[in-house]
Amino acid sequence: MATIDLLIGAAIGFGADIARRIIVPTSSDWLTSLFPHKKKSKQREENLFYLQLLERLTKLGINPDNVDIESDTKSFIKSLRYKEDAFVENQQMRINSSFKTQTEMNIEAHQEAKISDSQVNNLITILANECYLEDIEKKNLKKSQNAWEVFREAEADFAASMFHGGSMAPLIYSKAYEAVTIDRLGQLKETYGELLETRVV
Repeated sequence: MATIDLLIGAAIGFGADIARRIIVPTSSDWLTSLFPHKKKSKQREENLFYLQLLERLTKLGINPDNVDIESDTKSFIKSLRYKEDAFVENQQMRINSSFKTQTEMNIEAHQEAKISDSQVNNLITILANECYLEDIEKKNLKKSQNAWEVFREAEADFAASMFHGGSMAPLIYSKAYEAVTIDRLGQLKETYGELLETRVV
């Protein structure tokens, strides 16, 4: 439990990096290729986090040797970065929006939801056609996506129902729709990254 709490707490540290990347859209991969020390700096940060976690567990009286925290930490950071990338990518595509009236905000939210939807659909296409999935994997990917789309619709409907009849209902629906979609995008990006590591694309 302590390990999970510490890992969740580490997410706060990524907030500043997300804000920086939205305000100054820069590819970390591009920076790394030009400035190798960027990669070393990121590695040092992750190593420092790991050492701090070891120290904290020791202070809590937990033997680090009995906890597979190295694997958990790396997995957590990797997953978090995929979700961070999905969030930043979406924010960069909507950063110039400046609508003011309720109607305009409703339209804006709808457009943003459609942007995130197209991002998911594009990645689903890539996964299905470019990742050498077996037939059973493609079938289950489609099944999973269909089930998720039903879930997304239900989540958005539920959120909007609390504003039923109000002018904000469309906005709330779109925002809930978008939030669920961005989370899905992060999951799919993580899956795609894992496939790149294990299969020839």
